[in-house]
Amino acid sequence: MDLVVINGLVYREGRFEKTNVFIKDGIIEKIGKEPFKAATTYDAKGKWVLPGLIDPHVHFHLGVGETYSRDDFYTGSVLAAYGGVTTVIDFLNPSSGLDEMKAALAQRMLDAADCNIDFSFHPTIKGYDDPLEELSDFLIAQGVPSIKLFTTYSSTGRQTKDILLAKLCRESEKSGFTILIHAENNEMIDESPAALVAAHGFRRPPLSEISEVMKLAQVFEYAGGYGYIVHTNCGTTIEKLQEGFAQLLGEGRFLLESCPHYFQFDSAVYKGSRGYRYVMTPPLRPALEKEKLRAYIDDITTLATDHCPYREEEKDHACLDDIPNGIEGIPYTLPVLFNLFGAKVLSKMTHESAKVHGLYPRKGTIREGSDGDIAIFDPERSYTFGANMPWHEHLKRDGSVSPYFGVRGQGVICATFVRGSAVMIDEVFHENSGQFIRRKCR
Repeated sequence: MDLVVINGLVYREGRFEKTNVFIKDGIIEKIGKEPFKAATTYDAKGKWVLPGLIDPHVHFHLGVGETYSRDDFYTGSVLAAYGGVTTVIDFLNPSSGLDEMKAALAQRMLDAADCNIDFSFHPTIKGYDDPLEELSDFLIAQGVPSIKLFTTYSSTGRQTKDILLAKLCRESEKSGFTILIHAENNEMIDESPAALVAAHGFRRPPLSEISEVMKLAQVFEYAGGYGYIVHTNCGTTIEKLQEGFAQLLGEGRFLLESCPHYFQFDSAVYKGSRGYRYVMTPPLRPALEKEKLRAYIDDITTLATDHCPYREEEKDHACLDDIPNGIEGIPYTLPVLFNLFGAKVLSKMTHESAKVHGLYPRKGTIREGSDGDIAIFDPERSYTFGANMPWHEHLKRDGSVSPYFGVRGQGVICATFVRGSAVMIDEVFHENSGQFIRRKCR
């Protein structure tokens, strides 16, 4: 064997088992207490042995005008390693036709060449003019069986109209790919210029999500297909879905993703002098919606970060028009959410996420034949996030201050292995060659 992880409490799809995990040639070869020899032994005594976490929603090297998000695939994957994340799914630039999408995939593969962990992509559309059958064939053939669309951003030409959505639903029903949706009611968005940070939550109100998701549920209920709402942020959204579309949710055809910042922060931060640090879209919600979202954690299928930070000098403006939208999250997610909810978040970051995004059983689970992706987690350590975190020093940040500084974390990632190779161990990062992972229709 190449690696054995011994003496740990191994998380296996909802249950814990005291056993050892043996990895050979990047694959989990054996799970058991037999004394097989290995070139490397990691003693996980007193710690949890988790499948490598999956983050299905990141934006590395995202270009908006002449500004790019702070982390590229190299630095973003370094942060991922410190967060126990071994697989990320990023996005292709929005395309209106198949040739444009092919070029976007080729470019994104080049962008990800120095990624230290494994990765995949969600193709994205801004309207779409070519035949949907050809689009479906492309998604499946390339191993990227999902499509991201927006129901807002009409001013930038990215909005997908309902008539195209219904056609995509029918094609999704036939072919099995997943439709990811940034859901906001475009008619409720106030894009008037020169608004201040304190107005962010009012310009994109909670009702913009709630009303749009209700409409989308009706479309999927009637037209079929597989829907997935990204960064769900209002507890009332889930409440109303449970009241009117319980069967659709129960069938697994309409799924919800959320992000750590919507559980941790609320819109009161926009009134502070550093409110610009929390500007993302959709915005943080009032405390009542945050508390209701926490109450519905069991109804969230997957947890992702929407990781898209920018440098402090790029964010530090009074006017919303001058602030790039995005927040960091990838190294903070598990400790923040574990502090709030305990072990129930693990499934939403491992095997459930893998199943939804066509990675299972290669990813997201510790079982014989799966990739040797392992995160070692010490659940007992409690601390406050600050500039002393190991990844902050490693990346030699340019003065950026994380919105998570001052937030309590519970538990820490001690080591991260990607296909049996140590990418981070005892706070020391090790370079690694990530791979593009082909996904399957669910």
